[in-house]
Amino acid sequence: MNKVLLVVCVAAIVAIGSAEHWAVLVAGSDGFWNYRHQADICHAYQILVKNGFKPENIITFAKDDVPNDPSNPYKGTLFNKPDPKGKGWNVNDGCNKDYTGKNVKPSYFLNVLKGDEKAMKNIGTGKVLKSGPEDQVFIYFSDHGAPGLIAFPDEYLYANQLLPVLNYMNQNNMYKKLVFYLEACESGSMFVQLPTNINIYAVSAANPTESSWAFYCDDDIINGKTIGSCLGDEFSIQWLEDSDNQDIFKETLDTQFQHVRNWTLQSHVMQWGDTTWTNEVVGNYQGNSDINMTRSLRTSYPKRERPQGKAVDSRDVKLHYLMKRHMRLNTLETEVELRDELKERQYFTNLFNSIKSQFSLSQEEVDALEEVVNYACYERAINSINRNCRKISDYGLKYLRIVAAACNKYDTEDHVENYIVNQFCPVPELSLIHI
Repeated sequence: MNKVLLVVCVAAIVAIGSAEHWAVLVAGSDGFWNYRHQADICHAYQILVKNGFKPENIITFAKDDVPNDPSNPYKGTLFNKPDPKGKGWNVNDGCNKDYTGKNVKPSYFLNVLKGDEKAMKNIGTGKVLKSGPEDQVFIYFSDHGAPGLIAFPDEYLYANQLLPVLNYMNQNNMYKKLVFYLEACESGSMFVQLPTNINIYAVSAANPTESSWAFYCDDDIINGKTIGSCLGDEFSIQWLEDSDNQDIFKETLDTQFQHVRNWTLQSHVMQWGDTTWTNEVVGNYQGNSDINMTRSLRTSYPKRERPQGKAVDSRDVKLHYLMKRHMRLNTLETEVELRDELKERQYFTNLFNSIKSQFSLSQEEVDALEEVVNYACYERAINSINRNCRKISDYGLKYLRIVAAACNKYDTEDHVENYIVNQFCPVPELSLIHI
């Protein structure tokens, strides 16, 4: 009996000792007005490494266009927090990116999650998750979203594509427990159907019906220079700075959630999936206490206070960016850029209001939508708009709940798509819109 007990104990010790920590970080956007998403994920990268993560176990997606964008006053840098009189913290320093440029796409992200090395051969660094049944996995995504989807630079990832992959990971013993933080508008809609029995705990920046918000927008100053774009996102800044300033090997997931929920004022932070183990410490997922760390030797931490900063609705960030840019530079070029953005916003307002009217959708029906039911119709209709009208802008994503409501109401997928193609595209031409 004692020998059996000894074998069990030894096995348990070996299992604990062999446990690894893995992370996948994704910034899904491009464009200097979306500066904040790449800054968010590089800040997350720094937190993980500082708290003991092996860099080789962190897989990062970022278009990587922002650091060297001509508009960036500090070339090669990313800042996630203002420092008006100091040099700031360049979170891009040492932030390794595995998949950049055209390699930031939904299918590659899903391949990485499934550990599909063959599919990712000769793409980026080729790194994929190699996690096992005793490993902890952390996923963090920052970009735009809409009902039932999150955006990548040129494509979308739908909830009905993501959830089967998370189930695959569970069925193939690719983690012991998994934590997923999602920064995007209407991000809660991605997790409505997340099972509660597969050891995944998810936190969304917003509920299924509302925008998330950008942060540090008018106070985007580093060493006396204005960056010219929002530095972070409200939800993301709250959890990132919480992890910066607290001992994450003592703070629990639930405590971080409570802090972030209370400090995120413009949207409703929500938790999804399995919440029965949120008494575990944050450091199990954002760090690794099993290896030597270059952490601060602080034994006490100051009382955390909410960061103060200017917030802007994520749907309006590009307009805010162009308005500030025109006020700062006041050139013909910046005036044309601003007018074009105003025209494009009006274009999408007209287009989607026409669709809403054609399908006899009340505003109450549209506002109440929390879940996409007919994904086949929804995806086909969105692809049709992108192909036959014009690519849906960050602002235009706010209206996709109209398409989702039409698809939920009319379950024949061709019906919605055909009406959009035949009746509404293109409507109206930008040159006919008077601002």
